[in-house]
Amino acid sequence: SRCWQRHPDRAINQAENLACVLDDPPWWIVPFAAYASERMSIGRVSVLPQMIANEGGYLLNTASAAGLLTQIGSLAYSVTKGAAVSLAEFLAIAHHHQGIRVSVLCPQAVRTNILANSPDAVGDGSEDWESNLASGDGVLEAADVAQACLDAIDEERFWVLPHQEVGKYARLKATDIDRWLNGRRRFQDALFPDGPLPGDAMAPM
Repeated sequence: SRCWQRHPDRAINQAENLACVLDDPPWWIVPFAAYASERMSIGRVSVLPQMIANEGGYLLNTASAAGLLTQIGSLAYSVTKGAAVSLAEFLAIAHHHQGIRVSVLCPQAVRTNILANSPDAVGDGSEDWESNLASGDGVLEAADVAQACLDAIDEERFWVLPHQEVGKYARLKATDIDRWLNGRRRFQDALFPDGPLPGDAMAPM
């Protein structure tokens, strides 16, 4: 990319839609395989060796708050974003001694086309972003998220949490997982008051 050519010591990894041809694939395998392969091929195979040869570099992985907190109603999104966070953790541990620094961006709702096209957006997505599932703690502008990324890189801070509430939720999850799970179940019930719940889709016929 033009960004990589101008700044070879800094790479920003973000998932893209990749073609995936499988015979009768399960519904979840295409987004999972595409996301995971994109992360590994770009972030680890292509960019990282050159950074190591240059004795330093910075990787910013774009994940989501769902990578830390899961996404109610979306198995594929929860698993792939969790994988992105885990990959960033691995890279931060394995390659630190080679001068590689890593941050992972975990926002909630940001005012972009991704949000407007979200499957849980209300209406056509152009005027009802505040009703999006991820927007409970507010919708941030892209410029504010970009500044949060620059600040984290300057400070060499691993988590980039533009929505400060995400850090509080993650700490609660770490200190009392059972309480956190119960809270998420109650939140799920509130999101689907008339049913069915997301897990009901896998119930036997």
